[in-house]
Amino acid sequence: MKVDNNVIIHEAEEYINNNLTVKETAAVLGVSKRTLQIHFNRLELIDKNLYDKVRAKQEQNQQAGRIKGGQNGKATPNFDPKLPEVIAKHMIKQILTYERASEEFGIPKSTLYEMTHNPKYVNPDLIRRLDLLAIANQHNMTVESYEEKNRKK
Repeated sequence: MKVDNNVIIHEAEEYINNNLTVKETAAVLGVSKRTLQIHFNRLELIDKNLYDKVRAKQEQNQQAGRIKGGQNGKATPNFDPKLPEVIAKHMIKQILTYERASEEFGIPKSTLYEMTHNPKYVNPDLIRRLDLLAIANQHNMTVESYEEKNRKK
C-alpha cells in the first residue's frame, strides 16, 4: 500500500514538533511504532533535511532512554537503612546463626546475609565479627573459643 508523502512528512513533523517518542507519536497518530519507523526511513528519499532532524531526535531519545534505563535497574532497599546494623549487633549479642536470625526476623537467610554484609549499612568491623560468629557456629564453638583455638595454631 502506497503512503502519500505528505502523510509521512506530517508524521515526522508531529514527532519533532511535539517532543514525543516514536511510541508516543505512533499512539497519537493511530499507527504502529513499526509503521512509523518504516515511514521515517522513507523520509530520507522525500525530505533529507527533515529526515536528518528525525534521526537527531531519535538519537536524543535513545540517549535519554539509556540514562533512564540505567536508573531503572538500581534497586532501592525497602527496609530501614539502620536495620542491617541492628540485626548484626543482635546476632552477635545473642550468638545467633543466620538460620535462627532468619526465623526471628522473618527474613530469608540469603537476604539477611546480603543486608548484614553490605558496608553501606554495616561497618566492616561488625561484618568481620559476623563472619567469625558464622565460622564459630559451624564448629559449635563460641567466637572466643574459636579465636583461642586459632591463636594456638
